[in-house]
Amino acid sequence: MVITTVGGVGGNSTINSISGTLKGMGFNKCYGLSIRSLSWNSYNITSVDQKKIDQVSSKFCKDVLSGKLHYPSTDVLIPYNLFRGMAWNYTKGSEFETKDGEYYSNAYRKKYVYERSVPLLFHQRVIGSIFYLIGKIASKYIVVTYKK
Repeated sequence: MVITTVGGVGGNSTINSISGTLKGMGFNKCYGLSIRSLSWNSYNITSVDQKKIDQVSSKFCKDVLSGKLHYPSTDVLIPYNLFRGMAWNYTKGSEFETKDGEYYSNAYRKKYVYERSVPLLFHQRVIGSIFYLIGKIASKYIVVTYKK
């Protein structure tokens, strides 16, 4: 669950950005709660905000307690598997070793199109596998470097 407090605008954009990153790492569902507080140190929760907090936290809690894992969006599988495929050029001991390379090429992830405990539909497995291969091929021609 991603929670933001903002003084005006940007809360939902922040939630979308963080949720997108988490989904790209294998989290299958993200809840978001943005509360606008128009004061620095004297904010009191309004009844509208309290209702919003109760609703979102209740949904989140019920979902976690249910143990149900959601199907990820197919759109999430594309970048996940591109990065997973490209990670092979950035593993430990390579010229441009990165934490991403370590993460995506670890033995646990290298066999699965997504986090293995998350359910996937057949077409999602196929799409993920195709984009994994595209990433592996592309990694031979595209080099991403970082200053060390």
